[in-house]
Amino acid sequence: AAAAAAAVPKKTTKQQLLATFHLFTRDARMSLLVPIIFYAGFEQSWAWGSFTKDFISIHLDSRWVGYVMVVFGVSDALASLALGKLSDRVGRFYLLLGGLMLQAAVGIFCLTYTPAKYEYAAVLPLAVAWGIGDGILNTLLSALLGAFWAGDSEPAFANLKLWQSLAMALGLGLSAGLGKDKAEDLRIQIYVLLSALVVSVVCLVLLHRRESVDTGTAKFSVARKTRTGDGYTVVDQFNGDDGDDDDDDISGGGRYR
Repeated sequence: AAAAAAAVPKKTTKQQLLATFHLFTRDARMSLLVPIIFYAGFEQSWAWGSFTKDFISIHLDSRWVGYVMVVFGVSDALASLALGKLSDRVGRFYLLLGGLMLQAAVGIFCLTYTPAKYEYAAVLPLAVAWGIGDGILNTLLSALLGAFWAGDSEPAFANLKLWQSLAMALGLGLSAGLGKDKAEDLRIQIYVLLSALVVSVVCLVLLHRRESVDTGTAKFSVARKTRTGDGYTVVDQFNGDDGDDDDDDISGGGRYR
C-alpha cells in the first residue's frame, strides 16, 4: 500500500488550483452546490457578526452574547450528531431543505418582530434554530461532496473551503462596513441573507432533480440497508426503479459498510 501511494505523483499547487477551478466550471453538480456552499458561509458570518452585534446586544445585553452563542454552538453540535440516523430515514435533500427553511423562518422573524428588552424566550429559540440549520448545512454538504466525488474529493473540498471562506469574509466585511444604525444594518443583512437563501433553495431543487432524473440514482435518497447472501450489508442509494426485475434494494449506488 505504501509503495502504491508513493507511485502516485503529487499534484503541484498549479494543478490543484486548476482542478478546483475546472470542477466548479465543468461539473454541473458543483456549479449547483456552490451557491449553497456560499450561503452556508454567509449564514455563519451573520450568526457571529450581525446577530450578535445588532440583535443580541440590543435586545438582551452585550454580556449575554457569549451565553447565547453557547446555545447556538450546542444546538449546532447536537444537530450534527443526530443527522446520521435522520438522513437514512428522511433523506439528505429534505433535511437540507428543512435546514434552509428553518433559517428563513428565523430571518423573517427578526425582520417582523422586535423583542422587548431581556425577552429571553424570543431570542434564545432563534439561536437554537439557527444552530440546528447551521449543523444541517455544514454536515450534509460535506457528506454530499464525499458521495459525489468519492474517487477524487480534494478539488471538491477545496471548493467547499474556498467559497465558504469567501462568503464569510464578505459577510463580516458587510457587517463591519455598514452604518451606525443597528436596526437598519440588521435589516440589510437579513435581506441579503434571504436573497442568497432563495438562490440556494432553487439550486438545491435543481440538483435533486438532476440527480434523480438524469441518473436514476440520487445521493439525496433515503439509504436502505439490506442483507446479502454473503453476510454483508448493502447501503442502497437507489431512488427509483432500475427497469429490470432484480431486487432494487441492491441496485446501483449501493456500497458496502
